[in-house]
Amino acid sequence: MPFLSVIIPTYNHDHFLPRSINSVLQQQLADFEVIVVDNSSSDSTRQLIDSYYDHRIKYVSIQNNGIISRSRNLGLKISSGLWVCFLDSDDFWYSDKVSTLMPFMTSLHYDIISSNEYLFNSFSHSTLLLKYGFGDSPTNHSSLLKKGNCLSPSATMISKSFLDKTSVRFSQDPQLIGAEDYDFWLNIAYHHARFFHHQSTGGEYTIHSTNTSSRILTHSLSVLKVKLRHLRLGRYQLFTVTLVVVKHIASTVYRYLTQIFSYSS
Repeated sequence: MPFLSVIIPTYNHDHFLPRSINSVLQQQLADFEVIVVDNSSSDSTRQLIDSYYDHRIKYVSIQNNGIISRSRNLGLKISSGLWVCFLDSDDFWYSDKVSTLMPFMTSLHYDIISSNEYLFNSFSHSTLLLKYGFGDSPTNHSSLLKKGNCLSPSATMISKSFLDKTSVRFSQDPQLIGAEDYDFWLNIAYHHARFFHHQSTGGEYTIHSTNTSSRILTHSLSVLKVKLRHLRLGRYQLFTVTLVVVKHIASTVYRYLTQIFSYSS
């Protein structure tokens, strides 16, 4: 049983994938497995994986029909590590990512542990530090609903025993595409997971295109559906429901107008 299972969902990313896999191989931890879940790519992804000649790197193919949750859940199903992480194939870790978090992963005090990461925009070549967590405020079901998503799959380690005990998995509902990770964190929080956010920066998250106004609205709708589901699940009072919905609408309008004016300027 390896200590860490790194699940890498991918689709036609053979030009990014080596960087992701190599960033795991460069960690000081040797006790790991990498599970590449390939969404039936038409590029050289399979040949690339075979070229590593490393028994710790596993390949599995799937047809997920545009639902990345299916790939992540398949990887989780066949994983055997004590901890799991979902590293996207166009993201990568810094070499000290795991060693920095290791003392907290072995302490038995936490169920989910994250570090910060840089967001790299491949079009503008700009970099932005993404700080996860809510500072001194705890991360729980209520704070995730009121303040929004504060985690990233590629930056977060999760106890496999916690996931197995609670049966939490990524939702495969097509209506939640783009917000399935937010729903995942909320479900983990609903089951009273112990969160820890380390303020180190463990890697980079890459975006390849600018967000269009339509994508902002589509993503916002998915996020709102997640929030409404969890507001019902947690049986929150009307005041909290109203606060969360109004804040969400205001945030969406702000992002939408910001995008419109940035295009026109």
